[in-house]
Amino acid sequence: SPRVQPCVPGGGRFGARPLQGNTPAPAAPTAADHLLAAARYHDEGKLDRAIISYRRAIALDASRAAPYNDLGIAYYAKGFLDDAVKNFSEAIARDPRHEIAHANLGAALRRQGKLREARLAYQAALVIKVRNWLGRRLAFRRA
Repeated sequence: SPRVQPCVPGGGRFGARPLQGNTPAPAAPTAADHLLAAARYHDEGKLDRAIISYRRAIALDASRAAPYNDLGIAYYAKGFLDDAVKNFSEAIARDPRHEIAHANLGAALRRQGKLREARLAYQAALVIKVRNWLGRRLAFRRA
């Protein structure tokens, strides 16, 4: 015998749609969900999937530096240095004090043979690192 489902007005056969019960529709994945998936894919060496997930996370929230830096790392690992440089630069634009993004930019530029620019990126990373270290030392002495 055919399966019978309770129906409510608004669609389906004869203007009714199946009643879905009390279960809400699943929420759309958030930027954080995509970042978790990207990190998992990255750790598993599935760089193409990681790149897709990083890009989806950025599409949902382009304000943070870390996803751009992580996307740059994936591109760097694949050897796509222009894309890596672009994303490390995007990370720095969103957070100029992102020490790791400066260092990663330096590594990508060095690999491209742009030694002068690489040196400047490395110097920026070191300046930020020293400032952070000094700030923590001064805060510790005041406490």
